[in-house]
Amino acid sequence: MKKKKLCALALAAVLASPFCVGSISATAETWATNFKGVITETEADGFVYKNYYINKNDWLLGDNVVFPKYATGKEKDYIRFLDCNNRSLFGPRVRYEDFVCRFSVIMDNISLDGAGASLGLSFNRKTLYSYANDCAGIVFMRADAGTAVRVTQGDIDQSTGSVWLQYEAEDSIDLWSKAGGRYDFMVVKSGDEAQLYYAEAGDTEGMKILRATVSGVRGEGFVAMCGMMGANFHLDDFGVWDLQDPLQDWSGCTGYGASAFCGERAVIGHGGGLLLTETEESLCASYGVKVTGGNSFACTLGEKFICFASDGSITGSQGLEPKMRGNFDFSAFEKGARVRLRKLRCTVFVEIDEGEGYELRAVFDAGSQNALQFGLRAGADASLIVEKPAIVSLAGKVDVPTKDYDPAVDVEPIRPKDISFDEYYGG
Repeated sequence: MKKKKLCALALAAVLASPFCVGSISATAETWATNFKGVITETEADGFVYKNYYINKNDWLLGDNVVFPKYATGKEKDYIRFLDCNNRSLFGPRVRYEDFVCRFSVIMDNISLDGAGASLGLSFNRKTLYSYANDCAGIVFMRADAGTAVRVTQGDIDQSTGSVWLQYEAEDSIDLWSKAGGRYDFMVVKSGDEAQLYYAEAGDTEGMKILRATVSGVRGEGFVAMCGMMGANFHLDDFGVWDLQDPLQDWSGCTGYGASAFCGERAVIGHGGGLLLTETEESLCASYGVKVTGGNSFACTLGEKFICFASDGSITGSQGLEPKMRGNFDFSAFEKGARVRLRKLRCTVFVEIDEGEGYELRAVFDAGSQNALQFGLRAGADASLIVEKPAIVSLAGKVDVPTKDYDPAVDVEPIRPKDISFDEYYGG
């Protein structure tokens, strides 16, 4: 009984201390669409007609990006990119720094596309209408020998230059090999790196393979699907999920040991901790952490853990094989910093944000691609204040709900000032 009372007093003291953990955004947004949304209207004579719909106050539709005509009984749940140029773009009117973007394409009339025709993802965009070639991006480009991958900024690890001759790889995929071909893509951009995953639609295992990593892409801005050099294709679905989008409450967590939840923060101490209830094979979890006492804490993955010690070391428990390991400044967590773990298949990436953005500090091999429950634990002599964690799925494919026109929330037309400032001048 005496021990429990002492723990309770310690927790109360920590709760009373100033809280200034990091800067996890409270306004982060996630936008995704499957292009199945419709608007239903009734004319004066009672005739009812439908059209595909997306709110242009939320989404940018650039040059030559159009919806197909609606026809009952003929689903056309995509948008069309026609004879694309540098402003053929589609994306949300929201800025992102770190994100996961998923999209799927259908190769339509490939006979119209010549060498150099390209499609892909453009990000770190200063304005909505910035040219795709002027921003960071990963694009798939038609070449005589097959499909190559080009980066518009940064360096791709599969090549010494900006173009990876992907068609020479053993597991290459040629987007222009057949009309009607369907392909899924995922880009995970975190800190200075963006990781690329892609496969034929329905190839679940293929979507787990890291195909390439692009470095030198730190920054923040708009994210958009792009087409260039006369490309023609259908965009089948598109979504951007912010890696820093925090939980709205603590319902996605459970505490154990010396732990308490209080508003937007939790306090854990003396070996106590919290567990995230959501588990997936591939997942991203981040926490704002302030160490108020002691010299260590750990991020847990099932029975395994990664320990962060006051000497700046990052070590993994048995079952976590180090592939890359560096040091960090423990005093940053005494002021308030952020830690992020990204588990993709068997690989666990460890990143720390000491105030200037996330930096990759360690990489471990988990030895298994099984789903593991993430958590955070205080050292035996430590006390921590934890900001609400952010949890984002890194599965290669997720379901996106249909969003029909709703007159209560969908305001039309788009406000003219948004076009003049945000789109053309950057706002």
